[in-house]
Amino acid sequence: PPAGADVQAGEPSAPPPGKLLNADTGKIYETFREAIKEAGEGHRLLVGEGEFRVSGAIGVSRKKALQLIGAGAAKTRVISSDTGNVVIEVQHSEDITIEGMLLTHTAVRRELCEYGVILLYGSHNVTIANNIIRGSGVWGIDSQDPRGALIVVNNVIEKNTEDGVLFRGSQKNLERFVFKGNTLRKNNGYGFHCTGSCVFGEHLVLEASNNTAYDNQKGVFSRKVPESFKASINASLQAPSKP
Repeated sequence: PPAGADVQAGEPSAPPPGKLLNADTGKIYETFREAIKEAGEGHRLLVGEGEFRVSGAIGVSRKKALQLIGAGAAKTRVISSDTGNVVIEVQHSEDITIEGMLLTHTAVRRELCEYGVILLYGSHNVTIANNIIRGSGVWGIDSQDPRGALIVVNNVIEKNTEDGVLFRGSQKNLERFVFKGNTLRKNNGYGFHCTGSCVFGEHLVLEASNNTAYDNQKGVFSRKVPESFKASINASLQAPSKP
């Protein structure tokens, strides 16, 4: 499906505009914080159509098998005014899905924004699908100490004032990286950036296909990105269909 496509997973009912619905309990929430706090293992939180203005990071901490599913990036727009923080932060969690939303900051200048759109820290098996990840002061996806699988599918990662995807520090616990159907464009840094003590394990399985990358100011890869990683991504790149 194209980036930001409507999610049609047979949910029992759609949440009201501007609200969240726990598809497993039927309870409706006004805020991400309360919905996530009360969500149990395996719960699906459906994020309604409309614009969600958030003033702090949407935190997913120590959760298991939690899904945050919007109505599609053209319909569910999450905009953070906290330019010194991330939009969504996933810490010490397992089997998390972030899908079908536009995720961005209100301000996109580097001197105003200190963090990226999605921060993944010490989490196991994360899926990021069908989103538009746009306009942070730094990075689109910030991957720190990922565990197991990181699956990034059918997203548009664009217009971040530094890099599209940042691998920060050790990635040795990352066993599988799936990067399919994504567009990396118009980021002011690199498409992929490896920084600090960034290193991948020799056991990493990388699956890449049907991606496009263009107009990233510093190029697709920073110097520290391993050659095997570059080769897999480059083999997956298609000619861009520019708007």
